[in-house]
Parts: sequence; structure tokens; C-alpha cells
Amino acid sequence: MRSIVPEIMARSVEDVIRPGYRRFHAATTKLNGKMTELCASPSVSKLTSARAEFSATVITWSRIEMIRTGPATAYNRQERVLFYPDPRGTAIRQLQAMFANPENFPRDLRALQEKSVALQGLSALEYALFGTGSDDLAGSDTELVAASDRCHYGALVAANLNAIASELDEAWTDPDGIAKHWMTPGLDNPVLQHNREALVALLGITAHGLETIADVRLKAFLRETPEQDKPKLALLWRSGNTFAAMTAYLESLRTVFEDTGMTLALPDDAKKTGYQISAGFNEVIVMSRTFDRSVADTLADPAARARLVELRARITELKNLLSDDYGKAVGLTAGFFFADGD
Repeated sequence: MRSIVPEIMARSVEDVIRPGYRRFHAATTKLNGKMTELCASPSVSKLTSARAEFSATVITWSRIEMIRTGPATAYNRQERVLFYPDPRGTAIRQLQAMFANPENFPRDLRALQEKSVALQGLSALEYALFGTGSDDLAGSDTELVAASDRCHYGALVAANLNAIASELDEAWTDPDGIAKHWMTPGLDNPVLQHNREALVALLGITAHGLETIADVRLKAFLRETPEQDKPKLALLWRSGNTFAAMTAYLESLRTVFEDTGMTLALPDDAKKTGYQISAGFNEVIVMSRTFDRSVADTLADPAARARLVELRARITELKNLLSDDYGKAVGLTAGFFFADGD
């Protein structure tokens, strides 16, 4: 593999991963503060502010969650931030059971962290802030014990997210930690021993990310026929963040491919493949940005639903271009990196 790979890996750390986790940490810090303020003195404006900060945090996470390796996989951090997919509805069952009996609410951060990962992250906080009964969080009546318990729980989840974000930020900032391993592939490296293995890691991030959107997140609610569609299985549908999160995720994958310079690893006679991939990313992102209504409304509109089906097909085509054409051009067997997982 060409010597350009270490430079590509260095850019992935300096220009993509470290800034991404830093922004996520900053967002969760603000979210934590907004939830604390809401619980201390509830009001409509403070609930609105907390909800807005939640959505901002969702976007910052969507732009870094593609890094499903290293510190993100330790201590179930990825699942504790966002428990999805959830085809069996584990999270909603556990949340409804907990909200039905206030005695089940955790009373401190340690107690929350000992509960199921489904109750610790963004989906759980979304239910607290946007689910049935959440408007009571704006009430100033101190007799609304249920709302007070609900708010306390939401504040604990925000604090938990902030703690996880801090850990991820610190892990990648450490000059002798995972970042060093990513930037210096070599035989004495416990993470990436060869340039080929390093490029496989980046290729896996982009291809797996596209596969996640097309085959997991869209497929969850966009079924074979309109009659089979399941809008309430969409990620973050209660807060209206489904499509915004999808767009941010696609943008992050484009950033990985373009800002690290992955096209530079291609032989000169295959550079056109890199340009095609960049054009493909631009195309699907432009399409994704056109979905600005709720999932239910989008699926109910035949024209909008048709565009969503087309978007899924385009994303799949782009994934195949990466896994097949790009992979072959840099000397990898088609699908090679998929065998290693994320």
C-alpha cells in the first residue's frame, strides 16, 4: 500500500474524529445544563430550549457515530449513547414500564448506569422530552410529582451522555492512545499493523455507514409496500429528527472519504472511481436534505415516498461502488473489509 496511507489516517484523526468527539462533548455539556435548568424551574421556554439542545446533540452525534471502533466500543458506549436498531421494541417496553411506576426511576447517575443500555441514551431522553405526557415538564406546579420525576430522569440521562462524551473526547485526545495507533500503522502497533489494514478501517467506516442507513434505518420503516410501512419504527421519530440525523450521518461519511483524501490512495488510472464516489455522496446528501416533514407525512405522500425509495437505492449503489470498485482498485478483495465487522 502506498505511503500516502499514514497521511490519510492522520487526517482522519486530526480533521474528522477528534473534532467530531469534541463537538459532541460540547453539545452534551450544553444539553446537561439545559436539562438542569428545566428541572430547577420548569417553563415552556426552558422546555423548548431543552428540546432544541437535544436535537442539536443528536446532530453532533450523527456526525461522529460512524466511528464504531476503539473507545466507542468499550463499556458499551456506542449502545449507551444510541440504542438502535431495536426491532423488538425493547427500549419502549422498558421505558413505559419505568414511567408507569415512579419508584422505578433511577435516583442518581450510578443507578442509571446500572440499568439497561436502552434506558441510558438519546432514545430514552427523547421519550422523556417528546413522548406522551412530556408537555407537563413545562408546568410550574410543584404538585406535578410525575413531571418532576420525569425531568430528574431526563437530567440523569443528559448527565450520562455528557460523561460518555467526555470519555470519548479524552480517549482520542490522549497523544499516546488510540489516535497514535491510528496515525502510525506498523508491526509494533496493536491496532493497525499495516497500511492495508489502516485503509480497510476507513473503507469499512464509509461502506458500513452507508449500509446502516440503507439496510437498517430506512428499511426499519420503509417497507416493500406503503401498507407495510412502519413510521413509528423510525429512529427518533418523536422529536422529528429522523431525516436530519440521516443527513448528518451521510455528511459525516462524505467527510471521512473526502477530508482524509481517500481518493489519493487510488492508482492514477483509478482516480475516476474516487471522483465518482465523491459525486455520489453529494447526490445522496442533496436528496436527503429534501425530506423536511415527519416520517408519517413523508410516507403518506406517494411522491415523497418514491423519492425515499430512490434515495435508498442510490445509497446502496454508492456502498457497492465503495466496496467493489474502490476496494478492487486498492487491491482488496470485494467485500474483504466486511468480514472484520465495524
